[in-house]
Amino acid sequence: MGIVKRQGIKASILVYIGFALGAVNLLVLFPVLFTAEQVGLTRVLTSTTITFAQLCLLGLPAVIIKFYPYYKDHAKERSDLMFWSSMISIVGFILMCTLSWFFYPDIIRYFSKKSPLLSEYFYLTFIGGFFLVAYTIFETYSRSNLRNILPVFLKEIGLRIYTSILILLYAIALINFHQFIWLFSVYFAIACAVMVYDLMRLKLLRFHATTTKLTKRLRSKMFTYGSFIYGGGLFGIIADNVDTFLIAGISGLSSTGVFTVAAYISTILEVPRRTISGVATPILAQSWKDKDYANIQYLYEKTSLNQLIFGITIFLGVWLNIDDLFSFLPPAYAAGKYVVLIMCFARILDLGTGINGEMLTTSNMWRFSFFTQVIFIGLSIPTNYFLISRFGIIGSAYSNLIAYTAFNSIRFIYIYRKFNMQPFSINTLYVFLLGVAAYLFIVNIPLTNIRIVDIIIRGSLVLLCMGIPVLKFKLSEDIYILWHQILNRIKK
Repeated sequence: MGIVKRQGIKASILVYIGFALGAVNLLVLFPVLFTAEQVGLTRVLTSTTITFAQLCLLGLPAVIIKFYPYYKDHAKERSDLMFWSSMISIVGFILMCTLSWFFYPDIIRYFSKKSPLLSEYFYLTFIGGFFLVAYTIFETYSRSNLRNILPVFLKEIGLRIYTSILILLYAIALINFHQFIWLFSVYFAIACAVMVYDLMRLKLLRFHATTTKLTKRLRSKMFTYGSFIYGGGLFGIIADNVDTFLIAGISGLSSTGVFTVAAYISTILEVPRRTISGVATPILAQSWKDKDYANIQYLYEKTSLNQLIFGITIFLGVWLNIDDLFSFLPPAYAAGKYVVLIMCFARILDLGTGINGEMLTTSNMWRFSFFTQVIFIGLSIPTNYFLISRFGIIGSAYSNLIAYTAFNSIRFIYIYRKFNMQPFSINTLYVFLLGVAAYLFIVNIPLTNIRIVDIIIRGSLVLLCMGIPVLKFKLSEDIYILWHQILNRIKK
């Protein structure tokens, strides 16, 4: 847990800084300088690029993470893992480009009526997708070597700073929107170059164009594992982005822009999960290999509790200030207020059930992870389509809540029955009760009616009402130790 805590803290700090920069971009700069349709275009292009890259990768990231411990144990043998991963990803890119060529007219036709701007720039999906595929391979290899900080920096801070620079160039008319969207789409070319340089600097990047005995022995398992994870991962990516695609097709890019802003606010709750997951996944893979079940249970319970504490604290800070936050945006964005609330409930549910997905995909029960992804997408697509058609963007929020509830309930029950592991303790209940008490106390406090001042006061009260009891009663051992480490450093 020491590595998870140490790198998780560093990664969390980077991700929070990235989210702050992203909030400035998406909640302040984009709405002021761009139309809602243009904001929606950036979101949809991001979603299509991620989906296309996932198709091209053929499950390789999960394969590298799971089987890298075997290659690490055979360090004296010349490792061919990086070479074959790169070759397979190139084949995947060529294959998906070929398939996309056949469906391209149908894709353009689907978006042309409600989202003509997307039809004009959809081709950037393939350019951005190529660079994202390359970056993901090198990022995964870096994470397998327990080097998580640079990948987090590039994805969370580097991307936001790069976007801010592009917005500034657009604002002072040094580039037009066409040039902006082009440059916006190729960020991962820069990130990939940085990642390659770092791996070469540390002499971790080795390409050996031979098939080793280890690969010959593992390739059938790797192929079977990769195939299932590929399907499950693809379903997961589609499920994460299906709301964007359907809103763009049914309601148009302007509605997508409003939904993007609302969804981004709720996504702040995911910071604990994103950082802890990235650090914990390779450790879980090693623990399953070593049959260290006690460590797996320890990670399961601790990550769930810590994610929940941070998630509820962030939620209170967001929701208690929601009206003031939306008052800074153009009036059209007010339609996203209750989208934020419902999406936050879905995020809290996901945080509270811990690293269940990572546990399944790194264990021998990874096939079940695939089946749960099928169930998720099977719920997500029809409920999104029906509820968006009937209720607009808030329908997508309800769809997410329904799908996440079913998805995590199934995974929780399966892990409990199969491994006799569950992430909850009495402290989980205390954290929920503490969150309810903090909300009821703060919501009834009269304030100044000066927006910035009120946001600062409510935010400070949330930190006090959640932080003091968590530390006083040691609801989380990790947070308690971290707090005292910080105090000791300040004293020194």
